[in-house]
Amino acid sequence: MPISKSGRRRHIPLSDAALAILERQRPWAPGAFIFPGSDPDKPLADPSKAWRRAKTLAGLDKDLRIHDLRHTFASTLVGKGRSLHEVGTLLGHSQISMTMRYAHLAPARLIEAANEALPAGF
Repeated sequence: MPISKSGRRRHIPLSDAALAILERQRPWAPGAFIFPGSDPDKPLADPSKAWRRAKTLAGLDKDLRIHDLRHTFASTLVGKGRSLHEVGTLLGHSQISMTMRYAHLAPARLIEAANEALPAGF
């Protein structure tokens, strides 16, 4: 298992959809990379060309960065009621304060929460 940016080993729980994608990418040769670079003996080091192509095909904003997806992932989970601890664990954060920087609540979700504080017709 590779060492993470923090220098610690980390188990990364993946969704069923992510596992299905990885299964489709499974290399046929033992020891081959799931996402090989232009040299098949090395992993893909810079996904920028593939990312640009994927954004175009999906009709996404050309300024969308891969890292923006981490923020969307965190915000979506918190918006669905997942705890900051759960989201932080999935993101590999050791501090809840870092997770809070990633998880942005939608205004509608905040209004819904505020409305729960007072009974209807107050």
